[in-house]
Amino acid sequence: MKDKTKIIGIITMIMVLLFLITSCDIFKIDDPNVDNTNNKNGGESGNSILNITIKNNTTQTLNSGWVKPSTSTDWGTYFSPYINSGESKSITLPKPLSTNSVYDFRFGPNYGGGGYLGDTLFFKYNVSVSNGMILTLTNSDLSNGSNLPTITIQNRSGINFSSCYIKPSSASDWGYDFGSLSNNINKTVTIPIPPSNYTVFDIQMRTTDPTVPSTFTKTNVTVTNDMVVTFVSIDADGDNHNLPVIVIQNNTTQTLNSGWVKPSTSTDWGTYFSPYINSGESRSITLPKPLSANSVYDFRFSPNYGGGGYLGDTLFFKYNVSVSNGMTIILTNNDLQR
Repeated sequence: MKDKTKIIGIITMIMVLLFLITSCDIFKIDDPNVDNTNNKNGGESGNSILNITIKNNTTQTLNSGWVKPSTSTDWGTYFSPYINSGESKSITLPKPLSTNSVYDFRFGPNYGGGGYLGDTLFFKYNVSVSNGMILTLTNSDLSNGSNLPTITIQNRSGINFSSCYIKPSSASDWGYDFGSLSNNINKTVTIPIPPSNYTVFDIQMRTTDPTVPSTFTKTNVTVTNDMVVTFVSIDADGDNHNLPVIVIQNNTTQTLNSGWVKPSTSTDWGTYFSPYINSGESRSITLPKPLSANSVYDFRFSPNYGGGGYLGDTLFFKYNVSVSNGMTIILTNNDLQR
């Protein structure tokens, strides 16, 4: 009976050990003084496990680390290296060399986290890795992310976007979701890929709105710091059967709080909307009728709320505008009438 109990106990212990082994983090952290021969390529194909050594020549203890393919915007693969200053440790990359051979690395003294602001972070970009290589970090690798391009994305499509993706045009992985973007709202995005590595990107907005195509994509965009990228309805990847959406760009010195639109053949200014467009800003509006019914419109804007009479009002007009879906109409002080 004792032998049977002992055997059951041994089996239980083996099952627990197997569970712990299979539940380990995707990274394996090794002491560099330990022989890792069984984990290295040894002249075999690039599909074997890939180990590299991180040498910490900074003055900080590196408690957090991230690694990603250089073409991806997703820093999602996190590990805890715990490398004291002057020490080294070995890590196993999450994908075989045949899948990715060029990686970006990020390390910090704090635990977890990963944002730029307030973090001390050390970066190595565009590293061509090989099995058994040593990657050395020094204080010169310290960065707050200010070298990365920051762009503004404007949604002037007339619909709400549920997600935003940016990738180098040469890559297939869309990477990180930068989040939702409501219509007529701007989003500031920092792309975690240095412009020295890639300058041409694809930007894709996605929506769950069943009345329009699910994706809106701009391809081969040459990204520069502080640039503005505007999405309008014609950027949809497919036919957009909604009523036409146009963009009003307010280049006057006034805030435009009231607007009217009518077919140019009509005398009725009855279609009123509230654009709330500050000077220098833009906003999308949806026309009241499909283009098949009317394609030439008159527009009227005022800094006042409501109303619509001419006397005493400051009004900006655009007459006989041949509209097309996604077009931008620019208002200036030259359009002012009283």
